[in-house]
Amino acid sequence: MIEIPGVRYVIPLKKYGDKITMPPKHFSNCFLINILIEGKSDEDINEKIEKINHLVEVVIE
Repeated sequence: MIEIPGVRYVIPLKKYGDKITMPPKHFSNCFLINILIEGKSDEDINEKIEKINHLVEVVIE
C-alpha cells in the first residue's frame, strides 16, 4: 500500500488470527488498520481508497 502515491502511513491494529468484537458489544475493537492518505482533491482521495480496497482482503470466520 505504501507504494501508492499519497499513502503516508499504514498502521496495522490487528494481526492475522486476532479476534474482533463487533458493535454493540465493543465499538473500537473491530478496527483493523489505520491508513493516512493525502491528495489534491476528494476525487483523488477516493481513487486512492479504491486502489487500497483492491489490495486489502478481510476474512471474518
